[in-house]
Amino acid sequence: MSSGTVYDPQTWNRYSYALNNPLKWTDPDGLFVWSNSLGGSLTDDQLRALANNENLGDDRAIYQQVLDARQAFRNAMADAIDAGTRLGGADGYNVISSIVAYGAEGIANGVSVGRGRLDDGVAAEARTAYFHFENGTFTAQVEVVLSDRRGGNLAVDVAHEGRHVADAQEFAAALTTDVAANGAESRVAIMGATNRTRYEREVRGYTVSSLVAQGLGLDNLSVGRREIWNSGWSEADRATRRSAAIDNHLRESPTYRLTPQNPGPRFIPR
Repeated sequence: MSSGTVYDPQTWNRYSYALNNPLKWTDPDGLFVWSNSLGGSLTDDQLRALANNENLGDDRAIYQQVLDARQAFRNAMADAIDAGTRLGGADGYNVISSIVAYGAEGIANGVSVGRGRLDDGVAAEARTAYFHFENGTFTAQVEVVLSDRRGGNLAVDVAHEGRHVADAQEFAAALTTDVAANGAESRVAIMGATNRTRYEREVRGYTVSSLVAQGLGLDNLSVGRREIWNSGWSEADRATRRSAAIDNHLRESPTYRLTPQNPGPRFIPR
């Protein structure tokens, strides 16, 4: 039981498997997880064979939809990388690092990607389940869910959620460093800057959304009642107008109601 940690209650349960939900998650090889909504452990070739199997009748369309959704996600990642490359500098790095955080298929990093029914107006969610501790390393377990009632620009949404993934991974790295240097009872990382509030995380996520829209050359991008990107903004005003619009959206949106004074929860309470 020496690997048990307060940061990850499931480490005390030696009967836990597949995030305690083996009906939802399938990962027989310990590699990159697609949720069952995107085919689980089936490869693209297996999905393609099912989509072409005439014996399955109308069910074939389901497998083709999963293949299409997987490819759309990959294309969105590539589009966001292109946007970051066009931006260059710190803004470009902000975008690209948000995509890199997902990792590559076949690499075990705690990230899962799926789709499902989300609240109206919510295009995607990144849900940080917990911070798993094993062999001296914390790994953020993050489930990214894309709405099955899609609209808008998928590259923008994938990059936004990727920033949440990156922030969770950054905090996991801080936890790892802290425990290695100061022991399991240390709270240095918990009190540190990477243990961000929900307000801080959403500001960072929407900033990336705005930057992707800029890098893709979109005329504008709105969330709720606020325009967080407009190609007509002068270069000198972009950062200020972007920040003000994001702040207003987070304050007004019933999904958030977040402000610097009411910032919402951190990854781990202080």
